[in-house]
Amino acid sequence: MTEEKIKNRGWVKNAAIVFLSVMLVLTFFSNTIMNRSLPEVSAQYAQSGTITTRIRGTGTIEATETYEVKSEDSRKVKSVAVKVGQQVAAGDLLFVLADGDSDELEAAKSALEELQYSYQVALINAGETDGNGENPAIKRVREKLEAAIAERDNNAVTDNDVSVAKTVLATATAAYNNAVDKLEAAGGAGSGGGGDYSAVQAALNTRNEAETALNATKIKYLEPYKALEEDATAQAQGTSYNAKDYMQFLAGEYEDSTEEYETSDGKKFKKSDMSAAYTAISDAQSTFDNAAAAYSSALNHYYDSLSPDNSSLKKKVTEAKAVMDAAQDTYDDLTAKKTIYETAKDSVVTYQDELQSAIKTLKLDNLGLQKMQRQISQAAEKVNELSGGAGGSIYSQVDGVVKSIGVTAGNTTDPSAPMATIEVPDRGYSVSLTVTKEQAKKVSVGDSAEISMGWWGSSGLSATLATIRVDPQAPAQNKILVFEVKGDVESGTSVSVSIGQKSQNYEVVVPNSAVREDANGSFVLVVVAKSSPLGNRYAATRADVQVLATDDTNSAVSGGVFTGDFVITNATKPIESGMLVRLADN
Repeated sequence: MTEEKIKNRGWVKNAAIVFLSVMLVLTFFSNTIMNRSLPEVSAQYAQSGTITTRIRGTGTIEATETYEVKSEDSRKVKSVAVKVGQQVAAGDLLFVLADGDSDELEAAKSALEELQYSYQVALINAGETDGNGENPAIKRVREKLEAAIAERDNNAVTDNDVSVAKTVLATATAAYNNAVDKLEAAGGAGSGGGGDYSAVQAALNTRNEAETALNATKIKYLEPYKALEEDATAQAQGTSYNAKDYMQFLAGEYEDSTEEYETSDGKKFKKSDMSAAYTAISDAQSTFDNAAAAYSSALNHYYDSLSPDNSSLKKKVTEAKAVMDAAQDTYDDLTAKKTIYETAKDSVVTYQDELQSAIKTLKLDNLGLQKMQRQISQAAEKVNELSGGAGGSIYSQVDGVVKSIGVTAGNTTDPSAPMATIEVPDRGYSVSLTVTKEQAKKVSVGDSAEISMGWWGSSGLSATLATIRVDPQAPAQNKILVFEVKGDVESGTSVSVSIGQKSQNYEVVVPNSAVREDANGSFVLVVVAKSSPLGNRYAATRADVQVLATDDTNSAVSGGVFTGDFVITNATKPIESGMLVRLADN
């Protein structure tokens, strides 16, 4: 019985051992399989170090100065005296040209003939004058303007003049109607004897004609008459004479005077014209006064011949009618003159504009002739330069090396294209690099640069940053660094250029491959070890950083990473912060 119990216990013990062994094996293989599925990463320790910031690029060495050989006209090339790569001195023969007129000479002659013909036609049209040397077109417009001014001045009537005449007419008409009403109220003309009214009508017509003439004379001589009145008023002040008497005195004094009188508003009149105005207006006024007196006498005589029945009322009606008719004639005359005045005033403006336009056109014609003369002179000079018809030779103007030849014997030269290009070594060589604005800020004019050529490394050349200019292709983003190159150099050679600041020590330096970037900025992934029953586990942890400087291999950083941190430089799969990783075997 006891032996049987012992056997049972042994079986349980063995089973437990087997189970634990199997579980141990399974756990081991599970851990190994999981490790094999994790991303494998390479890492390096962050440490202090030195960063040397440099700008690198490639460029082609070019001569600082080249000289293009060009012909002045199109000529056939008889022979070429040089070869590419040949050194030449100033004065050496380069090309020999064939005889004959060039295409440019023929074109220049045609252009000169065309200019001369155009000038002759323009000269005939612009130079047309009358017997007094005045351009006919300008003369005609000037005559029209002067006639319009005379018509305007002879019919000078203002709106106020018409308004006053209209008021006078309305008053006279009302007076006439009132007289007629009173006569009719008294029984009409009565039964008295009648008289002969024809003499009265004739006297009235004479009076009206005299009044019209007086008004016309006042309008015609208004300005010089006002000037005489102004002068008389000024000179009579402080004397015992009144202005009216002094006007008569001055009119006699001014009758034969050629002197001018200037009014207060700046107008000028001959004193003889002022005297003539006074005489004309005085004579017209005297004629009107006499006609008015004759009319009044004839009217009184007519009424005296009538029968006494309502004779006084009939006389008033007749007088009122005469006044009304005279007012009507005056109003009609002023209205007609006002229409003529307005039309003439518009004509003055029109002809004045035409005259100014004609004068301006003539001046422009003269300017055009002057311009054509200059063009003819220039065209003649061009013909003289290209004339001759003889062949010629083209010589070098500089010392240098022939880099290219654009023509061959038998070809025709093109003035716009170079026949040859000569490199001038004495002016030096240069190479250019295009860099960003940020890179350009890190260098200064005068900095030295390293020059290397292909696989041979050092070239024995030296370079100095000569200028920093804006890149015309991308002015907002880039700059162009131009280096002066010295040494045994040849244009067209492709070289590598390296330029940068002096080295600087930094507390934390990591490989460039460790620095990553996303929308939140720059960062590195640091390997952090975590203990477990089966050993250490490794996780990638994000550390945000700021890049302070960079060279070809390393970057100086600050922020969440420190000296001694194990930073990931490479991984077999994409990794993110928090992911487990396995370290690569070194």
